[in-house]
Amino acid sequence: MIVFDESKHSRHRVLSVGGIVFDLADLQAIEADWLAARWSAGIPADAALKYSMSWPEGPDQRSHLIETIARLPVRALISLLEDFRPLRMKAPGKATRKDSYIQCKALEYALQRLAGDLYVSPADAGPHLVMIDDRDDFAQFKKVYVDGHRDGWPHLPHHPMPPLSERGFSASLGACSNGPLHEIADLLVSCTTRWADERCMNHKGGKAPDLEELDRCMSQLVRLFPAGQGGLPPRRCGHSVVVHAGNRTGKELLRDNVDRWMNDLTSGGGSASDPRTEIPF
Repeated sequence: MIVFDESKHSRHRVLSVGGIVFDLADLQAIEADWLAARWSAGIPADAALKYSMSWPEGPDQRSHLIETIARLPVRALISLLEDFRPLRMKAPGKATRKDSYIQCKALEYALQRLAGDLYVSPADAGPHLVMIDDRDDFAQFKKVYVDGHRDGWPHLPHHPMPPLSERGFSASLGACSNGPLHEIADLLVSCTTRWADERCMNHKGGKAPDLEELDRCMSQLVRLFPAGQGGLPPRRCGHSVVVHAGNRTGKELLRDNVDRWMNDLTSGGGSASDPRTEIPF
């Protein structure tokens, strides 16, 4: 099962779609561990949990749940796209105005990566189930999924992708609105997106007031983002972390920096090759 969520931030304008993938055999254990972590953090069972919520106990409560995610038998993937649309593209009535204009492309990139060798081998017949946060733009996200399920991406220059239907993916994109899986994906994606955004601001010499907390949280989560083995040195960028491949405006920072920033975190925060993150697909 793959559970996606989307996130956005306004400082460096990083928009994302990412989430977790795990073996369905681990579903009950994952949900039980998460509910236990909520209880130990003092979060009422009936309280809706979102990264942007008001946290009664402050960052420590949020960090406790992030640490729980890092211990779960899941892998993570995220597509972080920097948004430098000119104002004319954000004018009222424009199809390019909504953030989903960028996030739909982020979902497409994430699906391409998940349909490749990272998680799903060509010999794996599935079934694979995909869910994404239920929101106003769900219909647009569903179209991206349907196109990929039916047609794949045969025209990619270096690595054409077959239809998702040939890799054992369900024809239905599920809507996820609450519960442990949605909460886990929301915290992971929101934390990673905010971390990338603050890292960019810090790189430019701007204010990054939450960077210490975000570095601490990401030092736990980074082990869930595996590095590809095809390059020297192995890189997460383009493998479990997807960014713009080129400098389209000259302002992009993630392509040249995100691997170094993540490697800085692994020196004291664990390894991305931690065997607990291996998913037996």
